[in-house]
Amino acid sequence: LQTKSKAKSKEEVAKYALKDTLTEKEKYSYIFKSGRDPQKISLLLNLSRLYDEDPEWTSKELMTPIMKTIPKWEMDVQVQGATTFEKLLDKDGLANKNQFLGEITGTVLSMLEIPRDATQASWLEVLKKLLEVIPVHSANKYFIPLCLKLGESSQPEHSRLISVHLVANLLSISPKDDPPKDLIDQLLFLCQDESSLVRTEICTQFGKIAGSLGEELVQTFVFDELMEMIESPVPEVRMAAYEALVDIITKMPPSARETKIIPAFDRFFVTDDEEEEKSENDLLPTISRTFGRVIFELEHHLVGSEYADKWMKYYLHMAKSKVESVRTGWTYNLPAAVCCFGVEKYAAEFHPTTLAVSKDSSSTVKKHLAAGLHEIGSLLGPEQCLTLMKPVFDNLSKSDDIVVYEGFTRNCKELFLCFTPNRFEQTSG
Repeated sequence: LQTKSKAKSKEEVAKYALKDTLTEKEKYSYIFKSGRDPQKISLLLNLSRLYDEDPEWTSKELMTPIMKTIPKWEMDVQVQGATTFEKLLDKDGLANKNQFLGEITGTVLSMLEIPRDATQASWLEVLKKLLEVIPVHSANKYFIPLCLKLGESSQPEHSRLISVHLVANLLSISPKDDPPKDLIDQLLFLCQDESSLVRTEICTQFGKIAGSLGEELVQTFVFDELMEMIESPVPEVRMAAYEALVDIITKMPPSARETKIIPAFDRFFVTDDEEEEKSENDLLPTISRTFGRVIFELEHHLVGSEYADKWMKYYLHMAKSKVESVRTGWTYNLPAAVCCFGVEKYAAEFHPTTLAVSKDSSSTVKKHLAAGLHEIGSLLGPEQCLTLMKPVFDNLSKSDDIVVYEGFTRNCKELFLCFTPNRFEQTSG
């Protein structure tokens, strides 16, 4: 062991070493009281095992003291502590469970107030696990005040992001018909945050918690906020708001899907080249990627409506986009489009475009088309499949890129089974 001045003597080195005569429990007790950070991480890694071997001793001698002192430890140790206590919360039959839950609640509160990104993010995961086992009234009592504090405008951005997650997690365990007003007000406040990261995260969380809020709040508060966010000049906010709009479709009452959701999407489904050019670099790839979900979840409201033909034309228009990711989304959603808009329209409306896309310059586009051919074939039936799908298959099989063949290999058997058995040999040849 070296110092800046001179080497330590053997006697001095011995002071820093753990005696071989110490038991494992004594070693870990020593590490907790006097160990360095790497040793403390080792202790935390072994804490779950020690608890399994002796719950009472580990709880009293290690877990409780660690929870009291970990806010003072270095960040790496704090992050490992979060992983350890998250696992401990999964254990059945915890010794002194009520005491432990009380202590871990206090620890989580302290750790979430530490202004370190990694610390807050790791202990947020502990909070999610904790909310599964403590009563709702206790969660609201302790964590709503923290949520309001971290969401204040004067707090750093990462703390306000933690506030967004806290609101979402607390609302997810609240009664649908009576969510705490403080949480709804906090969401509304955070929607106006100056940070685009915070607003983007709000949109993402809206999509996740809509099912926990009840139809009334979703069709008024959530829908209205998303429609406002989708007008943001920041592309990331717009994309997150659009995806959240897709996520809340099934959380809206049927009447609102017809009067609010369909008109909301319809405003984006334009085939005018000038309008398309405005959004081609941000929102259009998201629209293309999620189009199948939108029409599938709105199918009963869409079929036979004034919007059906317009949306089908918009979908076909996307196949001509200059952006590869848009054309990739088109191929990915082709089976859903055929299913929704009608198999009988495939030959006249979809097939010419599909045939053109099968010659696309992008191997990724052709790979996704190849991967979905079996689904289209099963919808068309053997006769139409042979007539319409074989030319597409032939075009794709002429590719020199192995990437395209990866699309085929996923569902090769299913594709050939779409043809009648006596034509299997003819087609595969």
